[in-house]
Amino acid sequence: MDQSKPRTFKCPACGNDCTKLLSWSKDGRKVCYPCQQKESKLTEAQRRAFREEGERAIATERDTKKAEALKQQAGRIELGHWVESIEGIQFMTRISSVNAATVKPEKQRWLWHSRVPAGAITWGVGKPGNAKSLWATDLAARVSSGADFPDGAKNENGPKKVLMYCGEDDIKRTVIPRLMAAGAYLANIELLDNQSFEVFDKEYNRIDRREINLSQDCGIISHLIAKHPDIVLLIIDPTTGVYGGKNTNHDKDMRPVMNDLRDLCEKRGLTLVGITHTNKRGDAAAIDQIQGASSIAGAARAAWLFTRDSDSDDEHAHMMTCIKSNLTDKHDGLKLLTVAIEVSAEIGSHPMIVWGEGTKMQADEANQALREKRESKNGRKDAIKLAILAMLGEGARLSADVYKALEKQGHSGEYAKKAAGELTDDKEILRKQKGQRWYMLLPEHLYEFEQEPEAQTEKVMELSAAEAL
Repeated sequence: MDQSKPRTFKCPACGNDCTKLLSWSKDGRKVCYPCQQKESKLTEAQRRAFREEGERAIATERDTKKAEALKQQAGRIELGHWVESIEGIQFMTRISSVNAATVKPEKQRWLWHSRVPAGAITWGVGKPGNAKSLWATDLAARVSSGADFPDGAKNENGPKKVLMYCGEDDIKRTVIPRLMAAGAYLANIELLDNQSFEVFDKEYNRIDRREINLSQDCGIISHLIAKHPDIVLLIIDPTTGVYGGKNTNHDKDMRPVMNDLRDLCEKRGLTLVGITHTNKRGDAAAIDQIQGASSIAGAARAAWLFTRDSDSDDEHAHMMTCIKSNLTDKHDGLKLLTVAIEVSAEIGSHPMIVWGEGTKMQADEANQALREKRESKNGRKDAIKLAILAMLGEGARLSADVYKALEKQGHSGEYAKKAAGELTDDKEILRKQKGQRWYMLLPEHLYEFEQEPEAQTEKVMELSAAEAL
């Protein structure tokens, strides 16, 4: 508020603005000084008429302002209205439009340029263990500290505040250490958990403590952001269970919630990043794998898929690829590696993201590459299984010699051990020990193997292994 201007009050009698209202002694109402002097000389009937006239003036001014505000709201004008009766109850419906010539265009704003639009919804999607939460943590750290983004995009917002809802991870043992590992400025991060929303009765007695419920809390969050406009990012991790009792698979339930969320983001300039899982439709397009009704995917202006890196066998190598990005034609992804660093001697090591090179691959292509890699692995594994069964066709073999033979055929030791393990689990081969050595054999050779003296078995097995190699 501008402190240089005195505060004014609307007089309920005459409707004028004045800097001070005085109590009128006869009925205790507060009016301006001229009205107080005027009313003191009037009869009761005259005073009543005078007050009513002032109240009408105020009401007229209020209605005029409301009507003017409606007209000026993005050029919205009434096209028409009509009254209809449903089961004896009358309803009036009004249609208003926004004339295109009255709308002033605005430049698209970004939290992370071309990847996370400001004032809109962005989903981070993927199966568990693919660095979705670490991405949200990395994003929170950069917004809170003002650091630039991993692809070189400038952080044009500067250090701002972040509101994080942590629905699953322990704040003390997981969230805070990860934020520290990512380089966050903790003073700029406010954390919510499953007891952050307190409900009171009219006597201000607390009757409940609960988690966030987006089907009813958008108004509360909007009020919070209005009071704290330096909060520019809301992270919800995960979105599971945050819609109250709504059926997340039904558009009828979810569309109103998504509309409220979209309106909240646009009205307050708030960026919402939600971490969500994929559904079980593994062969569907990436956008159809976003968990829940189609309105959930449709409400987002951007969505990113987090998967394993198909070009690497390292379990810590991942990819961030584009599912949808409605506000830019730049759909490049990024590769990333999760590594553990020591936060402090007291806290120990916690994971963080080390960002790698960019990739032109998009989400559907990333999923296809992973499917082909799995099929290739399965085909390679099947070939190894056939080779093992062929080697054991004449009798038991030393396990070490089987692995050496497979390695000479070009099969890695990791796949060979997995293939042999699956054959063992399926009871297609047996593992038996004699002395200090382990053997593989087919079930039909078990009796022969057990009856063979240990020394003779080792001699025969070693000779057969040498011949095979």
